Amino acid sequence: MKKYLALLLFISIQTLGAWSKAPNAAGNLDQFVGRYKRMQGSTVLLLNMYVENGKLVSKQLWDFEVLPLEQKSGDDFTLKMKQNNWPVKFVREGNKVTQMLVAGHDLWTKVDDKPLNTEAIPANPSQYLGKYKATVNQKEMVIEVTLKDGKIWGTQLWDGGKSPLTYLSADNFFVNALDCPLAFKKGSDKKVNQLVLNNKEVFTKVD
Repeated sequence: MKKYLALLLFISIQTLGAWSKAPNAAGNLDQFVGRYKRMQGSTVLLLNMYVENGKLVSKQLWDFEVLPLEQKSGDDFTLKMKQNNWPVKFVREGNKVTQMLVAGHDLWTKVDDKPLNTEAIPANPSQYLGKYKATVNQKEMVIEVTLKDGKIWGTQLWDGGKSPLTYLSADNFFVNALDCPLAFKKGSDKKVNQLVLNNKEVFTKVD
């Protein structure tokens, strides 16, 4: 009888131990999923964090580089890079993941619980391609919209700055490198004739 009770006690302890590890198991990686943001000077950096094949993966939204993360324990991971591996620690407020600390000094803030769907594309991407012009403080500004490797890109011709444009819905996009919306407008002929950046800057299509 004593042996039977001891066996039950041992099984109970093992079961409780397994339960205590459950929140950090691979099946609960969804708590880390979302979109993270960091400022580098005046540059906005965004990345997606998502689960693929049971592993946590990051995708840099400025160049779409994909890097896997290996879970060490709990909220501690290792970012697997080509040259070096960087430690990653997710930071919580209460029990909710709110930030991510990379390499001990780069702090990323979680801005959305859902990653951007960077694979979405409009039915007719060619209608948006071309050059758009605006005059700001008596200076001519031109944005060129192009298609590269199946992705729509916007390039500021005055300084060479460029960014992928993530498709959201209808004629609405998201500028990955600026963390702001972009909408294309159409005239009465149903053709695209304007680009509106961040809900305020209007660029007219010239080419």
